[in-house]
Amino acid sequence: MSDKGRGKRQALGLPVKTHRADIDGLRAVAILGVLGYHFGLGVPGGYGGVDVFFVISGFLIAGIIKSELEAGTFSLANFYVRRIRRILPALAVCLLVTTIAAATILFPFDFVSYARSLRAVATATSNFFFEHRASNYFGAVAIYKPLMHTWSLSIEEQFYAAFPLLVMLLHRFRRGYALPAMALAAALSLAFSVHLLTQSPERAFFSLAGRIWELLCGTMLAFGLLPQLRSRSMRETTALLGALMIVGCYFIYSDETLFPGLAALPLCIGAILIIYSGTGASDESNLHQTMVARLLSAPPFVAIGLISYSVYLWHWPLLVLTRYRFETLFDDGGGFSTALVLATASLLLGALSWRFVEQPFRGRLASHSAWKAYAGAFATFAITLGVAQLIVKKPAWFHTWPKEVIALGAHGRDPKLASFFGPPASRKQGWPKGIFLVGDGSSIPGTFLWGDSHAMAMLPGMKDYLNATRRRILISADPSCPPLINVSFHGDRYAEACKARNDRVLAAILKSDIRDVVLVGRWIRYARLFDPKKRVAKFQWGDAAKEKAFGEMLEETVQTLVDHGKSVVIAGPIPEQHFDVTRSMMRHAAWNEPLPNAETVEDFRRDERKVLDVLARLDHIEGVSVVYPDRALCDDRICPYLKDNIGLYFDDNHLSVAGARELRPVYAQMFASQPENETHAAAE
Repeated sequence: MSDKGRGKRQALGLPVKTHRADIDGLRAVAILGVLGYHFGLGVPGGYGGVDVFFVISGFLIAGIIKSELEAGTFSLANFYVRRIRRILPALAVCLLVTTIAAATILFPFDFVSYARSLRAVATATSNFFFEHRASNYFGAVAIYKPLMHTWSLSIEEQFYAAFPLLVMLLHRFRRGYALPAMALAAALSLAFSVHLLTQSPERAFFSLAGRIWELLCGTMLAFGLLPQLRSRSMRETTALLGALMIVGCYFIYSDETLFPGLAALPLCIGAILIIYSGTGASDESNLHQTMVARLLSAPPFVAIGLISYSVYLWHWPLLVLTRYRFETLFDDGGGFSTALVLATASLLLGALSWRFVEQPFRGRLASHSAWKAYAGAFATFAITLGVAQLIVKKPAWFHTWPKEVIALGAHGRDPKLASFFGPPASRKQGWPKGIFLVGDGSSIPGTFLWGDSHAMAMLPGMKDYLNATRRRILISADPSCPPLINVSFHGDRYAEACKARNDRVLAAILKSDIRDVVLVGRWIRYARLFDPKKRVAKFQWGDAAKEKAFGEMLEETVQTLVDHGKSVVIAGPIPEQHFDVTRSMMRHAAWNEPLPNAETVEDFRRDERKVLDVLARLDHIEGVSVVYPDRALCDDRICPYLKDNIGLYFDDNHLSVAGARELRPVYAQMFASQPENETHAAAE
């Protein structure tokens, strides 16, 4: 997405220009799609512009490499110097300004998260970072990540770290193998991407292995995959088809589209067709520009294409930090006009960056010796990495938030693991790793709590209750891993290990003397993401609601436990607030922004209706009871998120320590059959 040279070079196969006006125009189409999507300007599939960039980049870079190899002038050292001068100056300036702005705007925990992403950008690994930390490119969490867009830069940097060397070796020893090798690698990468969409969608989106085929589409075209098109009608038809494929994807695709995989093919093929149909056209040849190429070569498109790299760098931090600080500007009434202003500002910032940063480093400063480029790159890397590390360790050195604001976010953004609340259960007694004892040390662990992160969030209040009543329980609680048996989970690093873990937990429970099993989960999440045919729950956008299948799986879990003589208690859903409570409280304290309205009981019952219906049915099974946390958290009208000015949630759905302590009546129901003040040495 990020290379453009000047002049004209000849490679075997197709003639390759390192600067073509129509390709600049195609860059404009790519960046305008990205802006239209990110700013919500009516281009629901505009994220596909990044895929168009990948194809363009592969074509231009490969064309330069191949023509220089054929001319005997290719040098790895010079290649990387060009990459440094092209990529680094604009990126470094953007990172500097963004870091200063982030220190001023982001709350401490988000600023530390930003620093970790900055560290990943410096090491060209931000795609891996966001694969594990962002959870979902299309999800709400992305709006708190000012550097999330750099995942695509990291993929290109990783690709070009190895591609030139491999091509150089093939050119020297097995010249005829270059194109077949690229085709094979592209086919394997595409197959891998398609496979990952059903196994690990985040990995499919962010990984080099799942994206390399898009870059290879461009490199194969540059290496002569297709013969020169000479028929004017064929060139026109090919170009028009390519344009329709890209524009069609922009407006047909949405956040619900399973992407990339096969869905990225039309975008890449469309880019290939436009580039291919315009190859060889010039004033000197008898091949005239197509209608699409003439349109793309129009000055407005060329101008936007020339600044597209800088626009891409600036647009996302500008959007994220503005939205973070002035969230109300994006309310329904003014959201579109705000987005339009910010998109325009992105173009202006991109133009300034191109004129005063990119151009000097590719103009008069490009004549400086190669060692200066490498020294500058190393210095930038070291400084960026050092600053990022310092922010992670000493964030208070970089911001001056009032104590009351810092205190609101001091409790952390994630529920503590079960291991924080008690010792591990005895492996000698058959309990697998990851089972912990929570509560008073002298009581019988006759109850087993089995749940996901909602169970983890309850633990502070639950431990207080257990200690006060001299009870002790066994617990298994893991993020994104609900207590549903015989179901495979995909989507993040926790979910993919869930089925095996649940199998171990179930086997241990059934073999034990445990009398009561308490099931806790964010049920609505799994109800909406369940595929009944494959017995798979995929944590990704795009799956239709499958409440019936979810109910059957929960019933199967419950019935299995009951059939083995266990009593089962199911915890009902925690009311969700639909906004981040901690951030809202901090915004109120820092900037005097109004606090949002709490979830109403009516909305809660509507949102959770399917889950509540399932639980009501299961409550009639002998040996099963259901407890409802909302009865402790809600009044007749609303489900408050504050009590005595203390937040009851730390995000939109996980209870804070204070919120967990509000559930004391619920814990009393959960552990009603657990006797007090008994001893049992076997669990030690």
